[in-house]
Amino acid sequence: ALRNRSGRDQGHLGQSVTASRHPSPVAVRAVYQVHAAMPKVPILGMGGIRTGKDALEFFAAGASAVSIGTAIFNDPSAPWRIQNELVAELESRGIERLRDVIGIAHKEQG
Repeated sequence: ALRNRSGRDQGHLGQSVTASRHPSPVAVRAVYQVHAAMPKVPILGMGGIRTGKDALEFFAAGASAVSIGTAIFNDPSAPWRIQNELVAELESRGIERLRDVIGIAHKEQG
């Protein structure tokens, strides 16, 4: 296991420290804040994406794309599974196009 300077367990190689929280609330908030400040700048959301619902949170916060990382270690087919789950999430909400979701959390706020 990896340990930080204080000796606390930080997980194993290939495992994000925040992997137990998906998606990372810090990462989603960062995407949200950057999108609020610069809505026309493309943003790559990353940080604990394991499901289509996780990806949807990043898109709603303002990400124009997402990156799948640690999930691939346990499931090499994760990108395809997550894409299929994302499509199902959109369909369950009656949303036809992904671009209609990008930044929607900002529209709901104000």
